Amino acid sequence: MDTAEHMFAKCKQLDRALTPSSAESLADLLYEIGKDNLTKRAYEVAIKWLERAHDVLGEQDMELLSPEAGELRLSTMHSIGTRFVILGINETDK
Repeated sequence: MDTAEHMFAKCKQLDRALTPSSAESLADLLYEIGKDNLTKRAYEVAIKWLERAHDVLGEQDMELLSPEAGELRLSTMHSIGTRFVILGINETDK
């Protein structure tokens, strides 16, 4: 996971240079990391990666992204919400 953290930090440095297509690919990768952690029941780690995916998509103009990006954003929000319910976390607790 240290490698993933390192690579994410490098990607954040390029944040301004991300094209909508690159941002969508990055968000998809972050979502998959989060989803993988969900299957491992590492819920807090999963939430971190899912929030990162959501943030990457949120920084983009949704009109410039593909239709699948909307589905990815919705899936990400659903996964985050579900994990918050399981963990009993309120957004104000964070």
